[in-house]
Amino acid sequence: MSERIAADRWRRIHPLTIFLEVVRFLGRSIWTIGIFILIAFAGGGGDRTEILFTLLGVFAVASPLISYFTTFYAIDGEHLVLRTGLFQRKLRTVPLANIQHIDFKRGVLHRLFGLVDVSVETAAGAGSEVTLSALTERDAQALRTELFAVKGAAPPVLDDDRAKLPGVPHHRPITAATLRDLIVCGALHNHALRIVLGFLGIVAFGFQLMGENQKTARGAIGAIARLEPTPAMIVVTGVALLFAGWVLSMARNAITYYGFGLRRSSDRLHVKYGLFTQFEQTLPIRRIQTLDVSDTWLMRRVGFCEVQASSPYFASVERSAENKTQTGGKTVLSPALHASEAGRIVAEVFPGLDLPRITFHPVAPIHRLRSFNAVWMSWTLLVIPVAWFWTFWAALAIIPILLYAALYARTAYARLGWHLDARFLVVRSGAWNHLLTIVPIGRVQFASWDQGPLQRRFGIASISLLTGMGKVEIPDMPAEDARLLLDDIVRLSSATGIWSIDGV
Repeated sequence: MSERIAADRWRRIHPLTIFLEVVRFLGRSIWTIGIFILIAFAGGGGDRTEILFTLLGVFAVASPLISYFTTFYAIDGEHLVLRTGLFQRKLRTVPLANIQHIDFKRGVLHRLFGLVDVSVETAAGAGSEVTLSALTERDAQALRTELFAVKGAAPPVLDDDRAKLPGVPHHRPITAATLRDLIVCGALHNHALRIVLGFLGIVAFGFQLMGENQKTARGAIGAIARLEPTPAMIVVTGVALLFAGWVLSMARNAITYYGFGLRRSSDRLHVKYGLFTQFEQTLPIRRIQTLDVSDTWLMRRVGFCEVQASSPYFASVERSAENKTQTGGKTVLSPALHASEAGRIVAEVFPGLDLPRITFHPVAPIHRLRSFNAVWMSWTLLVIPVAWFWTFWAALAIIPILLYAALYARTAYARLGWHLDARFLVVRSGAWNHLLTIVPIGRVQFASWDQGPLQRRFGIASISLLTGMGKVEIPDMPAEDARLLLDDIVRLSSATGIWSIDGV
């Protein structure tokens, strides 16, 4: 196809792409650069450190240069064509009729120079079929208009254009997170311990790099040794570190989700958040595979929860130099939602599902014994090496382990349950951290009835459902109830889903 496209019809991306890509590369390599600097500060590495810095700099510039001079795009009839590559050349052709969405992505530097990244999405999946980084605002708008004109559809109205057009309604607000709510939920997510351990790990790694023979390391280690810490000093230091990590956890949550808002327009959800790195996401409701409502034990004490949707499609209009808006195929619909509002948010996504009125069916009581055994056995495997190599008294830890396992099994069994109606399967689980998963029956692609040796002994079985974004499981049901549930799922989903059955 490229041979029949005239040379003057190929278009090139903006020259400032080279600079933007260098900045992105340095941002992605920040930890590597930090380690090199630490090695140089410690006096190690010598000429090798300079060589590594030189190679890093050459690669940071060479890759964007090659990308700029080898990236071309063109519209050929009813296709968008992208040509890339120097040694391994690639030619990507996208039928215009398959284009679902065209995203504009703007980072801080993009806004400074009047540039945008353009991503062309089709119905094939979550990734962009064509990404052009970067074009001017004028060229990007012209390309979007041209693509939809050839396709025979009106270009979508973005938020930046919406206020300029008469008669175009704004997105309807659904929920928003205040700064106070974000700070509270940041404190309750308990990231403090991870932050403190990460800090201590960096410090330890720094001492290791400097080496005990280095003057700086000897001075630092000697100063610490002369402190002669008392038990009170150790406690105060530990509390201070945990408090610092706790504050950083609150700040992290507030900065990440600052200004969070969820809106709806027709059949799409729109999410916007971020202080320094600003994101906008558009999520088609019809492509949501599962909806998760989760909370931790601390979040329940103050009446908060979090809502996430999983979907293979994320049309992101990103206002950032990075593209890390989702993790594991999920997008946050609310990072700090009052628990009383969860039912309303669920009804916005899945009309007709009245969450507060749902009645859940329990699993087999034997699940308590299976959970008890799984917990105490896993903890005991950790205690045995300590008792063997350190002190026999550590074996006494088995007593609180058994008490904890009994409490966990009882709590987890009381929480575990399922509900099925004509349109949705709802599963709840979790002992301390609760999870409520909602699966539209039409999204079920695979249903499995599973029974292991011990389950056969007790007359129980598990049901596993596979959607486009993962697996949902109901463990330890009475075997006959599990078969009846599988039959109901088959009957309800056969008209809308493309799936298969296993284990029957």
